[in-house]
Amino acid sequence: MRHLPKRAKVLANIVGLPSGTQRLRATFQARLSAGETFAVICESLRLPYCGAAEAIGFDRAKGRFLVPPAPPAGAWKDSEGMWHVPANDDGKTIKFYCPACRKTHKHGSDGQAVTRRSSHCFAENSPIRAGYMLHISEGVI
Repeated sequence: MRHLPKRAKVLANIVGLPSGTQRLRATFQARLSAGETFAVICESLRLPYCGAAEAIGFDRAKGRFLVPPAPPAGAWKDSEGMWHVPANDDGKTIKFYCPACRKTHKHGSDGQAVTRRSSHCFAENSPIRAGYMLHISEGVI
């Protein structure tokens, strides 16, 4: 008899790939729209039911995918995965609007054109939760 890896390990290997979560989500979307149930898909892919739902943003109670929050307007990701966010500096406060938590994030102004910040966003699935670089632009929010 062949030894199969544990379901949690299979899920970790899939979502550990750079595009793994997106591919897994696309697989579930296609199979759900073809009429399969979430539980049957998990069983066939050897994935844990709860872990798979959380990894791909599927609300099991409502039977639909959650809309992932968007990054702040004009933000981009560099080759190392760090978010870069354009922000405004009024001389006292650096700020930008975050659509993930629907709030304006504010930082003290230190006169730097580009500054590294740990995140002020505590939305659980915020794209900038792990930190970001601020790029000061002209104008006021």
